[in-house]
Amino acid sequence: MPTLLRTAKGEVSGKPTLLHVVSVSSDAHEMTAPKEGIVWDSLKKVDAAMPARKELTGTRLYGQSKLWYILLDVLGHGPDLLRIGTAIRRSRAQGVVAISLHPGRFPVNTPRTRS
Repeated sequence: MPTLLRTAKGEVSGKPTLLHVVSVSSDAHEMTAPKEGIVWDSLKKVDAAMPARKELTGTRLYGQSKLWYILLDVLGHGPDLLRIGTAIRRSRAQGVVAISLHPGRFPVNTPRTRS
């Protein structure tokens, strides 16, 4: 983060610039993430068994991970696990913007672009 902020201020190139941090995620969170959002106990190792994690299916864990990236970038806040998101949110005013995208949602003419 310090390097991003220095670059945005122009300390690296001599010219201030708006920087974008892009996370590739998925819209799978819409169908597969737990309805209650991120189940924090499934991320923390509270004991060796991790019962909260075992209650979620692999599909739910996948959806939760996609939701995680979106929340990290777009909202940039949450428990201590999201400290970097908080730093990104605060840095927006300093020229660093974080976004998430789903690459499969960009319209392309696939037959035309294939070699």
